[in-house]
Amino acid sequence: MFESRDVPEVATHPVVASLHAAAVEPAGELRSADPIAARTSFVELALASVMLKALEVTNAVHHHHPDATDARVTRSAQQGGLSSRASGGSSADEAVLDVVRRLVGADVSSMSDDALVDAVVAWQQVASWAAAEQARVVGELLARGGSSSQAADAVVHELTAALVTSRRTATALVGRATGLGRAPEVADALAEGRIDAARADVLVCYDAVPAAVRERVAGELVGTAAAPGPATGLTPAQLRDRLRRAAIEADPDGAVERAAAAAERRHVWIDPAPDQMAWLTALLPAADAARVWARLDAASRERVRAAGETRTVAQVRADTLTDLVTEGSAPAAGVRTVVNVTVAASTLLGLDESPADLAGYGPVPATVARVLASDGDPTWRRILTDPVTGAATDVSRTGYRPGVVLGDLVRTRDTTCTFPGCQVPATRCDLDHVDPFDPRRSTPGQTRADNLHPVCRAHHNAKTHGGWSTHRDPGSGAITWTAPSGHRYTVPARPTDPTLPTAPTLRGRRPASRGHDVDPGDDGDPPF
Repeated sequence: MFESRDVPEVATHPVVASLHAAAVEPAGELRSADPIAARTSFVELALASVMLKALEVTNAVHHHHPDATDARVTRSAQQGGLSSRASGGSSADEAVLDVVRRLVGADVSSMSDDALVDAVVAWQQVASWAAAEQARVVGELLARGGSSSQAADAVVHELTAALVTSRRTATALVGRATGLGRAPEVADALAEGRIDAARADVLVCYDAVPAAVRERVAGELVGTAAAPGPATGLTPAQLRDRLRRAAIEADPDGAVERAAAAAERRHVWIDPAPDQMAWLTALLPAADAARVWARLDAASRERVRAAGETRTVAQVRADTLTDLVTEGSAPAAGVRTVVNVTVAASTLLGLDESPADLAGYGPVPATVARVLASDGDPTWRRILTDPVTGAATDVSRTGYRPGVVLGDLVRTRDTTCTFPGCQVPATRCDLDHVDPFDPRRSTPGQTRADNLHPVCRAHHNAKTHGGWSTHRDPGSGAITWTAPSGHRYTVPARPTDPTLPTAPTLRGRRPASRGHDVDPGDDGDPPF
């Protein structure tokens, strides 16, 4: 559970102290209609707003218990850093509340796009702080009940009733509190707004990875406030990949055994969906799922290119699957299907057990990679990389459309869409020119590896029609995406070889981890 921490009274908190100073200044209009430009940062103001709201609640509670006859109320207020002054608070408190209302309640319609994005990020950081504090309180409830499973169940029942929520949600809150109690570095990162609750849950509750591995790796991933770790710029899905890779590295034999046991649970099931639709879901070994998807996707894209076809790729995929199962009609012969398996040469030779990378899935044990590499199925394409840099060599082409070799090179190098946080596999992405292709330029070579990157259809459209732009750093290979608001998000280049230590992190003016996980929606024509 959480260790007790000394939390200052709200009145002496530095944020509130600065607001006290602002409160005694002559009344008038805000120095700026834009809170970001105010002397106190928006994050601090939002945090103060939440804290002062809690102060109001505590004062109201004290009003109903003027003699403090309920010791639990007084103790909770003190432990939470909340004042237990008489109802209504002092005149200074009222002045602070007034300043907070005027600053945080500023008219958002007058804020710039840049400031609005900053405000969204600020409130997300406040939400992270609130989640950490909620977990700390849940941890105290658990500690008071003891360590038995019955005690934990009692807290789950209480939270289910108090929050009017499901047992599953209440159980998740208890799991988060327990996990954060064992991982103080993650608890601090959440409270400081460096990660959000979803990332914290992956780091402390991801059951697919042994707890010992999670606890060992979590601190490395979150880092410290002075030196944030890569978790601050990774999506939850990317964090899960990191943890799975760490688990394979820590115990390669155990990873193989767990995979074999999991394969015994393979099955297919159906769930109802609205409007006479249904979800047909299959749980398969990753290699089998990748092979099925590659074949289905390639055949569907071939059909979409046929003259007169009006269906989207997604619709054709569904129809092709139905035809294959119900009528036994196989996809057209000659359709090229490829699934990349990236593995270090030393691993393929059996010199080490470093994890390999299965495109569209993530890390797999070395044993799986060796089996796929020796499989005669042409679907599998083994990617061997430079043992030192993990990088591929450049190839140039003078036309607009990249050739097959160049396209394969770029997709192998970048593995996914390069938009911050996006994990759509590169094999399902368009190839976009980092610097827009200009047919008026007489200089050849615009279509070359260092001016191409894979971009999923949604983010390709955002760049072509939505005002986004990209730039590649010629030295590091990092790609910077600039939003219409002016915010810049930099995605460092990653080596093709997943065993190399420089795995991808996102850095920029604001955390770029607000991207999405794998998005299957890549329909429509390319935006050119």
